[in-house]
Amino acid sequence: VNMAAEVGVGGGTFYKLAEKLFGKATFEEYLEKCNQGNIKNVDLQIGDITTQEIPNLPKDITSSNFGKMNKEASSCDILLGISNLVFETVGVMAAFLCKNDNVKDIIIIGGMAKHPYLKEVIKKLEKLHDVNYIIPENPEFICALGAIENYKKVEANSIDK
Repeated sequence: VNMAAEVGVGGGTFYKLAEKLFGKATFEEYLEKCNQGNIKNVDLQIGDITTQEIPNLPKDITSSNFGKMNKEASSCDILLGISNLVFETVGVMAAFLCKNDNVKDIIIIGGMAKHPYLKEVIKKLEKLHDVNYIIPENPEFICALGAIENYKKVEANSIDK
C-alpha cells in the first residue's frame, strides 16, 4: 500500500516560531540549541499528572505540549519543546492515518528528520502506536530526489511518443 500525507507542521513551523521568539539565527543553530534543552522543563507528561501505572501509556509520554512551561524555562528548553511539538504532531498524525489500512511502516522526511531528538520521540511513538518509523539517508533531499525521478519518467515517456 502506498500512501502519502502532507502535514502542515514541520521544519518551517519550527523555524518561524523559533525566529519569532528568539530572533534571527540559522535553522542549524536552532537545532543545535535544542540539544541543550530539557523537555521536562516545558512539556507536561503523564508522570507529572499521576503516579499510578496506566496500561500501555508510559509516564514520559506528553500530556500537554508546553503545559509545564514557566518563566524559568530556558530558550534551549523552549526550542526543544517546539521540536517535540512538531515531531509528535507529525508522528501521531501519520500513525493515525495508517491505522485504517493496517500500514506499519512510516517514512519520515524533511530537514528536521536529521535532528537527534527525533529518534527519542519515535521510539516512544512506535511502542504507543505499534508502527515503524523509517528515516532514510539524506531525508532533507527526498522531495527533490522524487521530483527528479518523476521528471525523468515524464521525459522518457515524451521521448517514446
